[in-house]
Amino acid sequence: MHVARPDEVSARQGKELNKMAVARFKFLDKSEEDTIHRLSLEVLGTIGVRIHSHSVLEMLKKAGADVDLKTMIAKIPEQMVNEALKKASRSFTIGARDRKRDVKLPAASWPYVSLGGVTTWIEDYKTRKHRDATTKDLAMLARIGDAMPAVDMIWPLVTARDVPPHAGFANELWTCLQNTTKPIHGSAGSGTIGVPDAKVQIKLGELVAGGANELRKRPPFTVLSCVIAPCRSRRARSRPSASTPGPVYRSYRCRCLSGAAHARCLSQGRLSTPTRRTWQAL
Repeated sequence: MHVARPDEVSARQGKELNKMAVARFKFLDKSEEDTIHRLSLEVLGTIGVRIHSHSVLEMLKKAGADVDLKTMIAKIPEQMVNEALKKASRSFTIGARDRKRDVKLPAASWPYVSLGGVTTWIEDYKTRKHRDATTKDLAMLARIGDAMPAVDMIWPLVTARDVPPHAGFANELWTCLQNTTKPIHGSAGSGTIGVPDAKVQIKLGELVAGGANELRKRPPFTVLSCVIAPCRSRRARSRPSASTPGPVYRSYRCRCLSGAAHARCLSQGRLSTPTRRTWQAL
Protein backbone atom coordinates (compact mmCIF):
# COMPACT_ATOMS: atom_id res chain seq x y z
CA MET A 1 0.00 0.00 0.00
CA HIS A 2 1.41 3.39 -1.02
CA VAL A 3 0.84 6.35 1.26
CA ALA A 4 1.25 9.62 -0.60
CA ARG A 5 3.73 12.03 0.86
CA PRO A 6 2.56 15.61 1.58
CA ASP A 7 4.60 16.94 -1.34
CA GLU A 8 2.97 14.41 -3.70
CA VAL A 9 -0.50 15.43 -2.50
CA SER A 10 0.37 19.10 -2.91
CA ALA A 11 1.67 18.53 -6.45
CA ARG A 12 -1.43 16.54 -7.42
CA GLN A 13 -3.73 19.20 -5.98
CA GLY A 14 -1.79 21.86 -7.85
CA LYS A 15 -2.28 20.06 -11.15
CA GLU A 16 -6.01 19.72 -10.48
CA LEU A 17 -6.26 23.42 -9.69
CA ASN A 18 -4.40 24.28 -12.88
CA LYS A 19 -6.80 22.13 -14.89
CA MET A 20 -9.70 24.06 -13.39
CA ALA A 21 -8.01 27.40 -13.97
CA VAL A 22 -7.35 26.93 -17.69
CA ALA A 23 -10.88 25.75 -18.48
CA ARG A 24 -12.39 27.77 -21.32
CA PHE A 25 -16.02 28.74 -21.72
CA LYS A 26 -17.14 28.82 -25.33
CA PHE A 27 -20.52 30.46 -25.89
CA LEU A 28 -20.52 30.36 -29.71
CA ASP A 29 -19.67 27.50 -32.02
CA LYS A 30 -17.42 27.97 -35.06
CA SER A 31 -20.30 28.54 -37.49
CA GLU A 32 -21.77 31.27 -35.26
CA GLU A 33 -18.39 32.96 -34.95
CA ASP A 34 -17.98 32.86 -38.73
CA THR A 35 -21.46 34.36 -39.21
CA ILE A 36 -20.69 37.28 -36.87
CA HIS A 37 -17.37 37.90 -38.61
CA ARG A 38 -18.94 37.76 -42.09
CA LEU A 39 -21.74 40.16 -41.19
CA SER A 40 -19.30 42.52 -39.44
CA LEU A 41 -17.23 42.69 -42.63
CA GLU A 42 -20.41 43.36 -44.62
CA VAL A 43 -21.41 46.24 -42.32
CA LEU A 44 -17.93 47.80 -42.43
CA GLY A 45 -17.75 47.50 -46.21
CA THR A 46 -21.27 48.58 -47.19
CA ILE A 47 -22.55 50.82 -44.38
CA GLY A 48 -19.27 52.06 -43.00
CA VAL A 49 -18.33 54.08 -39.94
CA ARG A 50 -18.97 57.79 -39.36
CA ILE A 51 -15.82 59.37 -37.94
CA HIS A 52 -15.79 63.05 -37.00
CA SER A 53 -12.09 63.53 -37.67
CA HIS A 54 -10.58 64.55 -41.00
CA SER A 55 -7.14 63.35 -39.93
CA VAL A 56 -8.43 59.84 -39.22
CA LEU A 57 -10.49 59.79 -42.43
CA GLU A 58 -7.42 60.77 -44.44
CA MET A 59 -5.43 58.05 -42.70
CA LEU A 60 -8.08 55.44 -43.54
CA LYS A 61 -8.32 56.68 -47.14
CA LYS A 62 -4.58 56.32 -47.54
CA ALA A 63 -4.81 52.76 -46.18
CA GLY A 64 -7.45 51.77 -48.76
CA ALA A 65 -10.85 52.72 -47.30
CA ASP A 66 -13.63 54.31 -49.38
CA VAL A 67 -13.99 57.69 -47.66
CA ASP A 68 -16.66 60.37 -48.18
CA LEU A 69 -15.36 63.54 -46.54
CA LYS A 70 -18.75 65.27 -46.83
CA THR A 71 -20.69 62.65 -44.87
CA MET A 72 -17.54 61.72 -42.90
CA ILE A 73 -18.25 58.03 -43.53
CA ALA A 74 -15.48 55.52 -44.17
CA LYS A 75 -16.30 52.18 -45.75
CA ILE A 76 -13.65 49.63 -44.91
CA PRO A 77 -13.22 46.74 -47.38
CA GLU A 78 -12.70 43.16 -46.29
CA GLN A 79 -9.16 43.01 -47.65
CA MET A 80 -8.17 46.00 -45.52
CA VAL A 81 -9.60 44.36 -42.39
CA ASN A 82 -7.83 41.08 -43.10
CA GLU A 83 -4.51 42.82 -43.65
CA ALA A 84 -4.91 44.66 -40.35
CA LEU A 85 -5.69 41.40 -38.56
CA LYS A 86 -2.54 39.80 -40.00
CA LYS A 87 -0.39 42.68 -38.72
CA ALA A 88 -1.98 42.85 -35.26
CA SER A 89 0.12 41.39 -32.48
CA ARG A 90 -1.24 38.18 -30.99
CA SER A 91 0.19 39.01 -27.58
CA PHE A 92 1.61 41.96 -25.66
CA THR A 93 2.74 42.95 -22.20
CA ILE A 94 1.30 45.66 -19.99
CA GLY A 95 4.23 46.82 -17.94
CA ALA A 96 4.28 47.55 -14.24
CA ARG A 97 6.67 49.65 -12.19
CA ASP A 98 7.70 46.32 -10.69
CA ARG A 99 8.60 44.03 -13.62
CA LYS A 100 7.54 40.99 -11.63
CA ARG A 101 4.00 42.35 -11.78
CA ASP A 102 3.82 42.73 -15.57
CA VAL A 103 0.59 41.47 -17.15
CA LYS A 104 1.07 39.37 -20.27
CA LEU A 105 -1.86 38.95 -22.63
CA PRO A 106 -3.54 36.72 -23.48
CA ALA A 107 -3.63 35.05 -20.07
CA ALA A 108 -1.87 31.67 -20.01
CA SER A 109 -3.93 30.31 -17.12
CA TRP A 110 -6.74 31.91 -15.13
CA PRO A 111 -8.13 35.35 -16.11
CA TYR A 112 -6.51 38.47 -14.74
CA VAL A 113 -8.37 40.48 -12.13
CA SER A 114 -8.58 44.28 -11.96
CA LEU A 115 -10.21 46.69 -9.57
CA GLY A 116 -13.30 48.31 -11.09
CA GLY A 117 -14.37 51.80 -10.24
CA VAL A 118 -14.92 55.44 -11.26
CA THR A 119 -17.62 55.92 -8.63
CA THR A 120 -18.00 59.56 -7.62
CA TRP A 121 -19.10 58.99 -4.04
CA ILE A 122 -17.77 56.96 -1.15
CA GLU A 123 -18.92 55.92 2.31
CA ASP A 124 -16.38 57.19 4.82
CA TYR A 125 -15.23 54.18 6.84
CA LYS A 126 -14.76 56.36 9.93
CA THR A 127 -17.91 58.50 9.92
CA ARG A 128 -20.09 56.09 7.85
CA LYS A 129 -21.31 59.17 5.95
CA HIS A 130 -21.90 59.31 2.20
CA ARG A 131 -19.60 61.94 0.68
CA ASP A 132 -17.71 62.96 -2.46
CA ALA A 133 -14.61 60.89 -3.17
CA THR A 134 -11.22 62.64 -2.97
CA THR A 135 -7.70 62.13 -4.25
CA LYS A 136 -6.75 60.89 -0.77
CA ASP A 137 -9.42 58.16 -1.05
CA LEU A 138 -8.10 57.23 -4.49
CA ALA A 139 -4.55 56.88 -3.16
CA MET A 140 -5.68 54.76 -0.21
CA LEU A 141 -7.71 52.41 -2.42
CA ALA A 142 -4.81 52.06 -4.87
CA ARG A 143 -2.57 50.99 -1.97
CA ILE A 144 -5.16 48.45 -0.84
CA GLY A 145 -5.35 47.01 -4.35
CA ASP A 146 -1.56 46.99 -4.54
CA ALA A 147 -1.39 44.86 -1.37
CA MET A 148 -4.01 42.31 -2.52
CA PRO A 149 -2.42 39.24 -4.16
CA ALA A 150 -5.65 38.46 -6.06
CA VAL A 151 -5.61 41.83 -7.85
CA ASP A 152 -3.42 42.00 -10.98
CA MET A 153 -4.21 45.52 -12.20
CA ILE A 154 -5.31 48.77 -10.59
CA TRP A 155 -8.29 50.60 -12.04
CA PRO A 156 -8.99 53.82 -10.08
CA LEU A 157 -11.90 52.90 -7.82
CA VAL A 158 -13.19 56.44 -7.37
CA THR A 159 -13.48 59.66 -9.37
CA ALA A 160 -11.87 62.33 -7.21
CA ARG A 161 -14.15 65.36 -6.86
CA ASP A 162 -11.48 67.64 -5.36
CA VAL A 163 -9.83 68.40 -8.73
CA PRO A 164 -11.17 70.19 -11.84
CA PRO A 165 -13.16 67.78 -14.06
CA HIS A 166 -10.84 68.13 -17.06
CA ALA A 167 -7.84 67.26 -14.88
CA GLY A 168 -9.54 64.24 -13.34
CA PHE A 169 -8.15 61.46 -15.54
CA ALA A 170 -4.57 62.70 -15.40
CA ASN A 171 -4.93 63.08 -11.63
CA GLU A 172 -6.18 59.50 -11.35
CA LEU A 173 -3.21 58.17 -13.32
CA TRP A 174 -0.58 60.19 -11.43
CA THR A 175 -2.08 59.30 -8.04
CA CYS A 176 -2.11 55.59 -8.87
CA LEU A 177 1.41 55.68 -10.27
CA GLN A 178 2.57 56.97 -6.90
CA ASN A 179 0.67 54.35 -4.88
CA THR A 180 1.05 51.06 -6.75
CA THR A 181 3.72 49.11 -8.63
CA LYS A 182 1.08 47.10 -10.52
CA PRO A 183 -0.15 47.95 -14.05
CA ILE A 184 -2.78 50.67 -14.11
CA HIS A 185 -5.96 50.67 -16.17
CA GLY A 186 -6.98 54.31 -16.50
CA SER A 187 -9.35 56.50 -18.47
CA ALA A 188 -8.94 59.24 -21.06
CA GLY A 189 -10.94 62.43 -21.47
CA SER A 190 -12.08 61.15 -24.83
CA GLY A 191 -15.41 62.95 -24.75
CA THR A 192 -14.13 66.14 -23.15
CA ILE A 193 -10.62 67.31 -24.09
CA GLY A 194 -9.41 64.31 -26.10
CA VAL A 195 -5.86 64.53 -27.46
CA PRO A 196 -4.52 67.10 -24.92
CA ASP A 197 -5.59 64.79 -22.09
CA ALA A 198 -3.93 61.82 -23.77
CA LYS A 199 -0.69 63.76 -24.24
CA VAL A 200 -0.59 64.71 -20.57
CA GLN A 201 -1.03 61.10 -19.53
CA ILE A 202 1.69 59.98 -21.96
CA LYS A 203 4.08 62.55 -20.45
CA LEU A 204 3.30 61.24 -16.96
CA GLY A 205 3.97 57.71 -18.19
CA GLU A 206 7.32 58.82 -19.65
CA LEU A 207 8.36 60.21 -16.28
CA VAL A 208 7.77 56.83 -14.64
CA ALA A 209 9.03 54.63 -17.48
CA GLY A 210 12.24 56.62 -18.01
CA GLY A 211 11.51 58.27 -21.33
CA ALA A 212 9.43 57.91 -24.49
CA ASN A 213 11.31 54.86 -25.83
CA GLU A 214 10.97 52.95 -22.56
CA LEU A 215 7.28 53.86 -22.39
CA ARG A 216 6.73 52.31 -25.83
CA LYS A 217 8.49 49.11 -24.79
CA ARG A 218 6.70 48.62 -21.47
CA PRO A 219 3.78 51.04 -21.00
CA PRO A 220 2.81 50.96 -17.29
CA PHE A 221 -0.82 51.85 -17.96
CA THR A 222 -3.68 51.24 -20.36
CA VAL A 223 -6.57 53.52 -21.24
CA LEU A 224 -10.32 53.01 -21.44
CA SER A 225 -12.16 55.21 -23.90
CA CYS A 226 -15.93 55.23 -24.36
CA VAL A 227 -17.26 55.36 -27.92
CA ILE A 228 -20.73 55.82 -29.34
CA ALA A 229 -22.44 52.81 -30.90
CA PRO A 230 -23.29 51.88 -33.53
CA CYS A 231 -20.60 52.62 -36.12
CA ARG A 232 -19.87 56.12 -34.95
CA SER A 233 -16.96 57.90 -33.31
CA ARG A 234 -16.83 61.45 -32.03
CA ARG A 235 -14.08 63.91 -32.91
CA ALA A 236 -12.22 63.98 -29.58
CA ARG A 237 -12.16 60.19 -29.42
CA SER A 238 -11.02 59.72 -32.99
CA ARG A 239 -7.92 61.82 -33.38
CA PRO A 240 -4.74 59.72 -33.38
CA SER A 241 -1.61 60.58 -31.43
CA ALA A 242 1.76 59.62 -32.87
CA SER A 243 3.12 59.13 -29.35
CA THR A 244 0.52 56.57 -28.24
CA PRO A 245 2.64 54.11 -26.23
CA GLY A 246 1.07 50.79 -27.18
CA PRO A 247 -1.63 48.58 -25.63
CA VAL A 248 -4.94 50.27 -25.15
CA TYR A 249 -7.94 48.78 -23.40
CA ARG A 250 -11.18 49.97 -24.99
CA SER A 251 -14.59 49.53 -23.45
CA TYR A 252 -17.78 49.95 -25.46
CA ARG A 253 -20.05 51.11 -22.68
CA CYS A 254 -22.41 54.07 -22.84
CA ARG A 255 -22.71 57.58 -24.17
CA CYS A 256 -21.45 59.28 -21.00
CA LEU A 257 -18.65 61.81 -21.25
CA SER A 258 -17.42 61.66 -17.66
CA GLY A 259 -17.39 59.56 -14.54
CA ALA A 260 -20.03 61.78 -12.95
CA ALA A 261 -22.33 61.46 -15.95
CA HIS A 262 -21.82 57.71 -16.01
CA ALA A 263 -22.71 57.51 -12.32
CA ARG A 264 -25.95 59.31 -13.09
CA CYS A 265 -26.69 56.83 -15.89
CA LEU A 266 -26.09 53.96 -13.52
CA SER A 267 -28.34 55.45 -10.84
CA GLN A 268 -31.11 56.13 -13.35
CA GLY A 269 -30.75 52.75 -15.06
CA ARG A 270 -30.29 54.12 -18.57
CA LEU A 271 -27.11 52.61 -19.94
CA SER A 272 -27.36 53.09 -23.69
CA THR A 273 -25.37 50.10 -24.96
CA PRO A 274 -24.40 46.69 -23.61
CA THR A 275 -20.97 46.43 -22.06
CA ARG A 276 -18.52 44.80 -24.43
CA ARG A 277 -14.79 44.85 -23.75
CA THR A 278 -11.92 43.96 -26.05
CA TRP A 279 -8.14 44.15 -25.74
CA GLN A 280 -6.50 45.83 -28.68
CA ALA A 281 -2.88 46.60 -29.46
CA LEU A 282 -2.30 49.75 -31.46
